[in-house]
Amino acid sequence: MRLGILIMACLLFTTPAWAYISPHGKYSTATEMCGRCHSLHRSPGLRLLRASTVEDTCLLCHDGTQSNYNVRKGTFFNGVIEVASPAGGFDPAYGYTTTHLVGQTNFIPGNNSNLFLLKCTSCHNPHGTDNHRNLQTRVNGVTGIRVIAQIAGPGRALPTASGREVISYQSGIVDFCTACHVDFKEYMSSDSFGGIDRWRHRVNVPLTGGYSISFPEPGLLTTLPTQGVPAGVRIQTASLTAGALNGTYNYLVTAFNALGESTRGNIVQVETVNNGVYLAWAPISNAVGYRVYRAAGSGVPEQIPVSQFVYLAEVGDDRTTFTDDGSLTPEPSRNPPVTAEARVVCLTCHFAHGARTVDSFSGYGYLRRLNNMGVCQNCHQK
Repeated sequence: MRLGILIMACLLFTTPAWAYISPHGKYSTATEMCGRCHSLHRSPGLRLLRASTVEDTCLLCHDGTQSNYNVRKGTFFNGVIEVASPAGGFDPAYGYTTTHLVGQTNFIPGNNSNLFLLKCTSCHNPHGTDNHRNLQTRVNGVTGIRVIAQIAGPGRALPTASGREVISYQSGIVDFCTACHVDFKEYMSSDSFGGIDRWRHRVNVPLTGGYSISFPEPGLLTTLPTQGVPAGVRIQTASLTAGALNGTYNYLVTAFNALGESTRGNIVQVETVNNGVYLAWAPISNAVGYRVYRAAGSGVPEQIPVSQFVYLAEVGDDRTTFTDDGSLTPEPSRNPPVTAEARVVCLTCHFAHGARTVDSFSGYGYLRRLNNMGVCQNCHQK
């Protein structure tokens, strides 16, 4: 009993009172929140800010002392422990090799003719917006930006078993990024320094096809985040373990988040004789869980209709393995989705704040999620 009380006390003291209080918008007429950022008579900065710069004012809280989000370290406090923030971090002391250059005036990649002073408030409105994460509705002169996203995580309707946050973008994030990085939105655009035609990777396009390039079902698979549902699961390992299955079985695994479920990933076929089947796959960044489906029978796996695969089990995002020992009863009325749209967006390849990745040629990772050109290989698997 004493041990239980001690554990509860530790949890109470390690979950600060400020952890779930937001000072960003929706104020009452008796609000106390203004004083979090402003000092009426002793301000060291413009606009009565409590710090001398906008960035330092933001860091009064967002350095991990008074907010769930530590943007220096790139972590999110979920009420019990710190987990990786979906946006990454800014501080090289924590291993970040490449970041958005906050507090500096620089040329904008993809819009090189313009100098731009980047501040926290270039992207975020501290007084709140209807956009996800209080993102600005006006960026670099572009107005009316609407970013819609669903968040899964601790204390939310669709929690994650791992305790991390999963951001499921529904729309608008490409418009937000390309308000500054203008040329990167177009498949072909002219370089700002001389009118040279440049081909750009498409954004806001489905991984199952589109434009002049068509990918067969299930399309390109990636463990990186996409807009909408995840992009499917590529099973990496399938082997036999002890169990009670007899015959030839086909397996596929899908991923799901707050916006829906992916179409099938790749299919593995295993012939068993009184054995179970062990499946393993790589984690998908914007998945909150995975669903396992099974179809009996031989034949070419890719030619088996999706309707023959029936639901077997669901696992949380803290697991990327599953063992079918024959003890589960399939649900014939539940099949994988026939269609689902996962779109490539800017944040499929890049972190918003900063990354720990490197490039062998430059030494900088350009905010990429994987080292060198790993983001390309993650989708295209050449």
